[in-house]
Amino acid sequence: MSSDILFSILTKDFSASGPNSIREAPSWSNLTVTSGPTGYIEWRIKFPSAGKYHLHVQMSAADSRPCILSINGLAQAAPILGETTGSWHSDTLQWFVYGPYEFKEGENLLRIDFKQYQPHLKMFGFSQVHEQTEAGVDAHRALQELKDGYQRYLTGKSRVNPQLVHEQVKANAKDQKPFAIVLACADSRVPPEIIFDQDIGDLFVLRVAGNVADTFILGSIQYAIEHLGTRLVVVLGHERCGAIKAAISVAAKKDSFSGPLGQLVSAIVPLVEPVYRCGVLAGLPQVDAAVLDDAVRVNVRRQTAVIRDALENLGQEKLTLELWLRHILVVGARYDLDDGEVEFFDEPGNDRPKRIGLIAKDDFGVAVDSSGILTARKDQSFDEFELHDAGEERLALKSLHGKFLSTTADGVGVAATGLQIGETERFRFIELGDKRFAFQNHRGRYLSVGPDGRITTAAVAHEGEYFRIIEVDE
Repeated sequence: MSSDILFSILTKDFSASGPNSIREAPSWSNLTVTSGPTGYIEWRIKFPSAGKYHLHVQMSAADSRPCILSINGLAQAAPILGETTGSWHSDTLQWFVYGPYEFKEGENLLRIDFKQYQPHLKMFGFSQVHEQTEAGVDAHRALQELKDGYQRYLTGKSRVNPQLVHEQVKANAKDQKPFAIVLACADSRVPPEIIFDQDIGDLFVLRVAGNVADTFILGSIQYAIEHLGTRLVVVLGHERCGAIKAAISVAAKKDSFSGPLGQLVSAIVPLVEPVYRCGVLAGLPQVDAAVLDDAVRVNVRRQTAVIRDALENLGQEKLTLELWLRHILVVGARYDLDDGEVEFFDEPGNDRPKRIGLIAKDDFGVAVDSSGILTARKDQSFDEFELHDAGEERLALKSLHGKFLSTTADGVGVAATGLQIGETERFRFIELGDKRFAFQNHRGRYLSVGPDGRITTAAVAHEGEYFRIIEVDE
């Protein structure tokens, strides 16, 4: 999530005409401009949420001198440029970015003090700083940002400011950190950046007719996840999709297509043919709107499944685990051409926890014995465990007994108190290569198979501390 300008204020000239020359955005109020060789500009502004924000100032760089910026009565240590000996000129206007500064949610008081010359400022703006780790923006927060942006678009309150495009280009010139990948149809009426109200650098957009996830699309998605840290993939289909309609016509043996278009449509036909057949049985015509819309939804869900399967089978177990824990989300959505609404499918809370099995060295299956202790069985049978996110890159495993595995005095097993995830129920997942892993408990010790098969803990990861994770078919 890059520098989204949340609100701005335009002036002809702060110093010459005072408040009468100002066109205020809705979030701005109570602007005061004093006159004379010294004085201040002061105004109140409402921020949608607490956090860090950059201050963007457009002004003439000629003969600029420092001013003091105060936020809620607290003067900031670093001055900002503002004072100038003359009015601004369009050929000398430049953007300057300051901060970030801490702001509280709701109303904040800003003040700029000048000592010798009144400032001549063209435009102000603020952009929220979204903290981003090496793994990128959290997938669930990224999904909410898309939903918020779509609501702004739908209600005519888009915050993207065309006047700041050049600044956004410069800000993203050296690298990119898109918070979401959007696979959309190539239809000219479905522009993701506009629909989700996002700026340059926010979305990694892939577009192809029918939003088909072929090899090249999958490679692009893999690149964004592995190298850009993006954690959300959205497959965006749309109402009355021409590619889907063409595939239905082929399924009905009404049309045929040759060349690259034929190859594209043929990839969709097997997905929509069952929908068409059901429509025929129901007595619906081939071009029925309900049949076409059902086919659009089926195609979106199928493409999301193709993407998930491809990512899970890359042979990168840590990536697979992130998908199972829903740290990486693949979500489907449908855009309505008539009213501009977006319907999201595959909400994060709808899926049940992933069920897995653990395999220890020598292919011994891991299970909970009658005394509640975790044990490696020679018969290779294993218990199923539910995989749960425990926060801070840790996980928890819930047994069929309805209790979470925990580090106990006797080793590792299910404790009487293991109904909730506490510190002793949280384990760190460590990838060791060759599809082998180690599990580290809250004290930094590794789960280890003892001579008697019981699983305890060890200070160092040796051969007995390596495990494999098996996905259990549901």
